Amino acid sequence: MGRVPKGFEPIQRRRWGSRGALLQRRYQSMKLRHSKHLIVVALAAVAIVILAGDLVQASNMGFKMNRAISNRGPGQGYPVGYELVSLPFRNPYITAQDLCVALTLPGTPGNRATVTQYDVSALGTPISWSCGDAGTPPTLKLRLGVEVISPVAAGGIIVGSHQPGIAHYPIVSRTAGYPTGENLVTIPYHGTAANLADLCTQIGLPNGANVTRYAPPNGTPNSWTCGDAGTPPVMVLGFAVEVLMTGTPTKSTFVPPHF
Repeated sequence: MGRVPKGFEPIQRRRWGSRGALLQRRYQSMKLRHSKHLIVVALAAVAIVILAGDLVQASNMGFKMNRAISNRGPGQGYPVGYELVSLPFRNPYITAQDLCVALTLPGTPGNRATVTQYDVSALGTPISWSCGDAGTPPTLKLRLGVEVISPVAAGGIIVGSHQPGIAHYPIVSRTAGYPTGENLVTIPYHGTAANLADLCTQIGLPNGANVTRYAPPNGTPNSWTCGDAGTPPVMVLGFAVEVLMTGTPTKSTFVPPHF
């Protein structure tokens, strides 16, 4: 290349040097904004919690969890395939059929799963639905566990969020036989109860009340009598708990503690 004319190079450097400094300041500003954005995203990212082989994602937006459903085969009865599903206090499952779809439960004639809640405020009246049936499916009650019985193994993703400070559906005594007092307690996915004895304390259940979690695939009852000594069964994420109590108090309400 030839020599740069005298006086040209300093002018060029001054011109582009000034512009370069401006571009560099803009670039640094963009990097700062991008870094702040990444920090916000990182703070809002989901926390992964693994408990008893189940995976749940908790975030400021709510929960997302895989929930498997075991089956009750031909000729088998209670408690095989007795699944109690815990739903977040706030969830998108308006009707029982919505839950059938979410858990990919079978809904063909002769091969239907059933979804049931027990309205303990009305003597435990079963609110039941056969997946895929014609007609109008019942509306699910919020803050209450769900019984699911399926002829085939199924499963899906449960989503929702919690309602801090809101009480669980009332828990009532069994004043007569089944289904009165058939309390299916839904546990927040970020609840602090680590075992069934913790749940006795949080609900305020009297000594002698019985708390049971059913373990798939055979529905093995993992039970605990409130007030007992020993090692209580642990809670399992996504599983509702059956609570049976007699005598006083005849009704109990509680706001589930959570992290």
